[in-house]
Amino acid sequence: MTKTYWNSKKVLVAGGAGFIGSYLVELLIDDGAKVTVADNLSRGCLENLSGVMDKISFHNVDLRYLSRCEQVCSGQNIVLNLAAPAFGVEYSMNHHGEMLTDVTTIGFNLLEAARRQNIRRFLVVSSSCVYPDDADVPTKENEAIRGVPETVNKGMDGESEWSNCRDNTTRENTTWKLQSLGHSMPMGQENHLNLGKPTLCPR
Repeated sequence: MTKTYWNSKKVLVAGGAGFIGSYLVELLIDDGAKVTVADNLSRGCLENLSGVMDKISFHNVDLRYLSRCEQVCSGQNIVLNLAAPAFGVEYSMNHHGEMLTDVTTIGFNLLEAARRQNIRRFLVVSSSCVYPDDADVPTKENEAIRGVPETVNKGMDGESEWSNCRDNTTRENTTWKLQSLGHSMPMGQENHLNLGKPTLCPR
């Protein structure tokens, strides 16, 4: 195995049983990381991790509780936060308050748990919902700070704005290596959606 940055690093992947998270877990394992996955399986599933279950530490936990976040952050070098109640646009547009509360709570709890555990590297994976409805395509990152974010996903949008504020404040007041990353709407075999039509990025 070629030695990489991740070799022997203890990495927590929050939301690691989800579509994107499970791909990330496999890549980290390939690079020699010691991976812990925290997921409540509300959207993710163990089937996504079937190829690496014997190589990871899996915790079925609800990250809306700070005590649970502290448990899974214990002993880690790096936290990669991909945890979010991603149930699709139709659900999101009818549950703005729930989405805002849950995703913000998870984000703040993980960040606080990492702070208490003195974890210096933390990745926040955001959402394409931060961009305005009239954003240019292809979309530049600075579109996220122009105008009102995507209206159909107000709950996720609000969380992203809170997260940006939280992340910027944390960077200013600590020596952490904190990074935010946005993503679009990838689709593929492990989404477990029954849309009656082909999806993108098949595995």
